Order: sequence, then C-alpha cells, then structure tokens
Amino acid sequence: MRCQRYLCASLLVCASTLTSAEGIPVEPGLWESTTVIKSSMLPQPMKETTRECVTETEVTPELFIDQEDQSCAVSDVNVTSDTITWKMVCQEEGGQAKGNGILKVNGDAMSGKMQMTMSVQGMEVNMDSSWTGQRIGPCP
Repeated sequence: MRCQRYLCASLLVCASTLTSAEGIPVEPGLWESTTVIKSSMLPQPMKETTRECVTETEVTPELFIDQEDQSCAVSDVNVTSDTITWKMVCQEEGGQAKGNGILKVNGDAMSGKMQMTMSVQGMEVNMDSSWTGQRIGPCP
C-alpha cells in the first residue's frame, strides 16, 4: 500500500546517514521519535515510537525519501536557523503523490509534520504525518 511507503519515509526523520549542504544543526546521539499517521484509508491513526542513533550533525529534507527509490524528489527547500520547509513529489504508477513538510529543531528536541495527497484507485487520499523527537542521551 502506498500509505506504508510514506509512513516509512516519515519515520526516517531522526535516523539518517545522509549529508547535505542545507540542514539544521542537530545534536548527535540517541534520539527517540514518535510518529503519528492519519488518513481516511486507515481505520485509526497509526502511532510508532522508535529509538535511533543519530550520527549526523544536521537534519535535511532528504531524510523523508528512500534514497534507493528514485520516484520521489524534494524541492522548494527553505532553511532557517531552526526550521526546514519543503515540498515533495513522488511519481507513482498511474499518478503522483504531492506533499509538503516542516521540521523545527529546538536544542535536544524536534517536531514536524508532513501532508501528502495521493491518488489511489481514482480517489484522492490525504495523509497527515506528525512527529516529535527527543535526544535521550549518547549512542550506546
């Protein structure tokens, strides 16, 4: 299901090994993040909490794309000292999914949201993802 793919992309917010010239500084260490996905295709919101060792020193919009999947692209990236905004388009069989996101970092905490609209069997489906993250200490 396409929703699963975007859920996985959203969960990458605190677990990247990517490097980029545009990003927000983040403290490396063990981060705990909680993601909530809401969609009309889901009987109830999906919630998942993960812990990841973050080794990079900045967060970038590319965290939201499976780098092995070339069907998605990030554009219109705007980076300030504590916030990143972006747009995302993913080409799918028979259509595309479009969305936008925002991520704010405040010291050892971050929060964000991403909204996607996609076509599923001729229906337009909206999916809203939100997440929070907290650095909980050094990596083990």
